[in-house]
Amino acid sequence: MHVGYVLILYQWLFNFVVARATPNMMATMGQGGYGTFFTYGSFCFTMFIFVWFLIPETKGLSLEKMDDLFGITELVKNMEADRENHAHGTELDMDGKNSTVVREEKVGH
Repeated sequence: MHVGYVLILYQWLFNFVVARATPNMMATMGQGGYGTFFTYGSFCFTMFIFVWFLIPETKGLSLEKMDDLFGITELVKNMEADRENHAHGTELDMDGKNSTVVREEKVGH
């Protein structure tokens, strides 16, 4: 399954949760629903703090430098090495050691 599909699923799921929860929150959280405003406002403030302190600045960086910054190049190298190992019949055991896989191919006459 492609990762994008899972992300879209979660986006729709949380949109549904927010849409179902907001009317209840407006009715029960403070007079006139001001508690709902403070709840969503605190979520936004928390995300602002998270982004400000934990997400690195990318202004003025090339795409290659951003790949290095976020570790994408290492991920791609590892994926290519895994593909190469599978192509040569070498796989890793649970303990991380190489094991040789014997593949049988049927030859048609």
